[in-house]
Amino acid sequence: MAGFVPGFEYDIFVSYAHLDDKHSGWVKAFECALEARLAVALGQEIKIWRDPKLDGMDKFNETIATTIQQSALFAAVVSPSYLNSDYCKKELSCFLRAASQLPVHGKSRVARIRKMDLAGIPEPPELAAETLGVPFFDLDDPALEFEPNSGTIEQFKAQVKLVANACVSVLRKMRSSAEQRQPRAQTIFLAGATPALAQARATVKSELEAFGHRVVLGGALLDGASIDEQALTNALKEASYAVHLFGDTYGLIPDGSDLSLPCIEYQRAAAAGLPQIAWLKPDTRPDPRQKEFLALLRSASSETKRRVDLCEIGLSDFCDALGDAVALPTNSGGDPRTAMGSSVYLIAPEEDLTNEGFRAIRRALLNSGFPVQLPVFEASPGELRNIEEQHILANEATIIYYETARDAWVDQKRNFVINALGKAQRKGDYWRGVYVSPPKTKIKEMLFGDFLGASIPEEIGFTPLLVMGDFGPFSQDKLSPLLDNLAGSKPRSPSSAPRRAPEPGPSNPSAPPAVAPAE
Repeated sequence: MAGFVPGFEYDIFVSYAHLDDKHSGWVKAFECALEARLAVALGQEIKIWRDPKLDGMDKFNETIATTIQQSALFAAVVSPSYLNSDYCKKELSCFLRAASQLPVHGKSRVARIRKMDLAGIPEPPELAAETLGVPFFDLDDPALEFEPNSGTIEQFKAQVKLVANACVSVLRKMRSSAEQRQPRAQTIFLAGATPALAQARATVKSELEAFGHRVVLGGALLDGASIDEQALTNALKEASYAVHLFGDTYGLIPDGSDLSLPCIEYQRAAAAGLPQIAWLKPDTRPDPRQKEFLALLRSASSETKRRVDLCEIGLSDFCDALGDAVALPTNSGGDPRTAMGSSVYLIAPEEDLTNEGFRAIRRALLNSGFPVQLPVFEASPGELRNIEEQHILANEATIIYYETARDAWVDQKRNFVINALGKAQRKGDYWRGVYVSPPKTKIKEMLFGDFLGASIPEEIGFTPLLVMGDFGPFSQDKLSPLLDNLAGSKPRSPSSAPRRAPEPGPSNPSAPPAVAPAE
């Protein structure tokens, strides 16, 4: 069972020091009480993760880091032991770096469980600022602490309720925001094809389903010779898009017809008014009937006066084009970006376009309702500059994908985007980001390691550069800094900022913190 918020495995990560639970079981009692209250308030079981520390040690490891990144909220049980624990500080820092935005509609994703009075011990600014703080002691008499197994149990329960109510509010807001970004699934009619294209058809079906679409299959025959008219009619009624695959041969001709099954299904889908996209296997050597049909396919249909999109490209490229095509609404009546939200220009070196990390980002953007434009590589240098500038200005955001690229290439792209936006006077209405993908290198770490999940101010008036990814495997929540901004209000221009923040490194130990202060 996943967490209450789509995209998160856990609802709350409880961060605490071993000594605060060792003798009294206070943290375990708090966790149990909080879990019970949240389950009732949210109407479903929720998932809280707490390291049991069975060996009696506070240890920060890869499992904990991964769990923190998969948690919607972070509850810090603050005490002198907590503030003295380097491991607890690492847990907090990890969450702040992973969190896309600390505030959610003005509310923090960090809860401070003030277990006891700190007697003047200062809390880290990033923990105290803009975060919920619930005391589990009497503010008038700090020595009176609320314990789960004593005469103060009612006060303990009352404070747990306060924490739970605040968590419910934030979790619901996060869930609502996530649901608005859920894939806009369509039902796709995948027409029948000749036996030679069976594997290609299975690949296309798998790709469509990976994008979150439902696939209904054509090609149904009643007795191996005649068309199942009812099945075909029902499939076309359900569908919002039709996909066809064609090759060398004309295909099976059902009883009672002089047309092949792929041809019949193409004509029926056109007559039903469905948008259609067709793939023609490259280097096709069509038989005479197929050649005649393909000539018709390339021209306007006599019945619908409408062209079908015919792609004579490799199967992998077709699957990419198909993902773009069916992601767009078919009934918007206008610019698809108006109906689906902002579009994104996704830049990468040519050698990275087929890498799984790049494809996963592209798929996630499309599934979230944001059309994607890719770079062009085959043109003269002057033409490429003009095309890239047009691509930047035709979209509402640009992501620079950083996997195998040289740091000089990344820097050149950052500057090119800034210059293009500056000339077009689009400083404050445009989002820019860098997605840092594996492998982790010294250069990547030096340039972006201290800014993961945060942003870097650049020229005055521009929105800051969002830094996404964490050198690890891709997950959609790592795009949240951009997706949340694109789905929300118009970007706000920083009132003042240096052209570029100092990069972290040995020569500059005072680089900006990984997470900007919450607004």
